[in-house]
Amino acid sequence: MSNTTKNYANVSDPFCPCIYGYYSLGVSSSCAACHFSCAACNGPNIINCLYCDSNSKRTLNASTCTCNTGYYDTNLTMNCPLCNVACTSCWNALTTTCFTCNPAYFMMVGKNTCYSICPTYYFNNVSAKVCSSCSTHCLSCINGTNCTKC
Repeated sequence: MSNTTKNYANVSDPFCPCIYGYYSLGVSSSCAACHFSCAACNGPNIINCLYCDSNSKRTLNASTCTCNTGYYDTNLTMNCPLCNVACTSCWNALTTTCFTCNPAYFMMVGKNTCYSICPTYYFNNVSAKVCSSCSTHCLSCINGTNCTKC
């Protein structure tokens, strides 16, 4: 009878499996830390994840724990913080760092900013879900050519 157990990565370890967040180095019976995004892994890299911590707002995709929709990666900690309410995807919590906007908001193309009401010189283009330009003489408008304020 063998005294061997297997860790999360199914690697035989003659003593005990590594604790959560660590992986076995094999024959040396040593453990090393997983990448910060992994709850369990079979190596040190971001692509070696086996499980993600459900509280971290991450999901396992092709051996990588990626942040869920509406959350962003700080590239420092396991937990993914929530995007600003205006964004469905972002790279931090500001409204000026959105990749995509929530349905009630409009994207200012080229600025990665989401608005509930587009700023002066722009109108809420409902069909495209973007802030579109008013004509050059309008401060505000209902479409590209009909000014509401000159």
